[in-house]
Amino acid sequence: MSRATRQRDGDLLRPLDSSDKALMEGPRGGQPRVGSVVTLWRLPGAWSVWSGGPTTGTWWLQPRDNDAERVLDALELQPDRGIPDVTQVYATARVRAVAVRSKAIRAGGR
Repeated sequence: MSRATRQRDGDLLRPLDSSDKALMEGPRGGQPRVGSVVTLWRLPGAWSVWSGGPTTGTWWLQPRDNDAERVLDALELQPDRGIPDVTQVYATARVRAVAVRSKAIRAGGR
């Protein structure tokens, strides 16, 4: 019998204590609004919700401060550093964004 192995979390993601992990995994009570600024459970910075993401349960976020810009710089070079919270990185000359799982976004932007 084969057993699925879970991929190790990317090194940019900070570990959560048990209470934060329970809050992250628990019910959200709503969805982010396009245009709102949010924070993430395991990545630093302020992020603006740009649009719904490329897959169900994800959102495109754009950096809104220096911490978020630094994270996105690192993810552009090595996208797997944000797995599993960051599912995709998008970068053109005009637009930079990351696709993030809904549960990675703090409810209410806390």
